[in-house]
Amino acid sequence: MVSPRYIEMSIGFEQSICFIDLPAWNEFVQSPLDAKQAMIDDPDWRARGREEADTRRSTMFPFKRADTLKIASAGNPDCGEWIGKSLEELHWARGGHISDVLADWVKENHFDTSFALPIANTDADEVAAMMKSPVSILSASDAGAHLQMFCAAGDSTLVLTKFVRERGDLGLEEAVHELTGRQAEIFRIPDRGVLAPGMVADITIFSLDELDYGGEKPVADMPGGITRLTRDPGGYRYTIVSGEVVQQDGKATGALPASWLARAARAPALSA
Repeated sequence: MVSPRYIEMSIGFEQSICFIDLPAWNEFVQSPLDAKQAMIDDPDWRARGREEADTRRSTMFPFKRADTLKIASAGNPDCGEWIGKSLEELHWARGGHISDVLADWVKENHFDTSFALPIANTDADEVAAMMKSPVSILSASDAGAHLQMFCAAGDSTLVLTKFVRERGDLGLEEAVHELTGRQAEIFRIPDRGVLAPGMVADITIFSLDELDYGGEKPVADMPGGITRLTRDPGGYRYTIVSGEVVQQDGKATGALPASWLARAARAPALSA
């Protein structure tokens, strides 16, 4: 399976696992807010943070590759101009030790900020080559297991905008087939994947030049007010399920005609 997007982690400062290789920062991240507020100004903690940033290798928060750590959100509206820029750029602008720059940034943003770290799929040419391989399928999901770390919604939009419209790696018809008919064939879903009489009327209607792959954004709509990452609708005109319009111009109509599919294993086996 090939994902068209960066495999990217969103790194926050509320009980994240991403600082496990940096004990001082990990202690900070795992602490309640009142402890964070005291720790951030503690000279001893600051010294530990600097020493670990200089001497320890962290895969999930690499101080030594600060150019790859992009600011994804800022709790202080005055800091919004920094979103999309890197920790390295912040360090250049503010000076001092990079661990202190990060600590000051977290405090300035009321302990509510996050970074994005791409860990794979960063070479678009290689991703395009993998997508076009006859032994791959354009699909990837972790079934929502990391809702706070990255957002996989919109992968189809990314294919159509970046790899069809902008780069031309795939033709429009080829991309649509990869996202529909080929999926139905490989997963043995017998009545979907093509527009033909007798098939289920699951249809998406769009104009290629209207599609937009937006950035991730946090929403606090999970139980207990927990935050997850999502992105805005991609500019599709209609989504139709079993002949009923369920979304129009990115807004749900209230129609809920979908149901669980029968097990794919019950479908006829593919011919060799």
